[in-house]
Amino acid sequence: MSTKFKDFLKEQLQDPEFRKEYEALATERAIIQKNIDNEKPETEE
Repeated sequence: MSTKFKDFLKEQLQDPEFRKEYEALATERAIIQKNIDNEKPETEE
């Protein structure tokens, strides 16, 4: 995550409604990130 996004997210998480929805989607974000990580090509050594 870029610093600008981290700052933006930190600010948005101050809103209780936003935080509630963000936390409710934590499992989905983790699944998506795992899929992205699995799609990355392996580096050749």
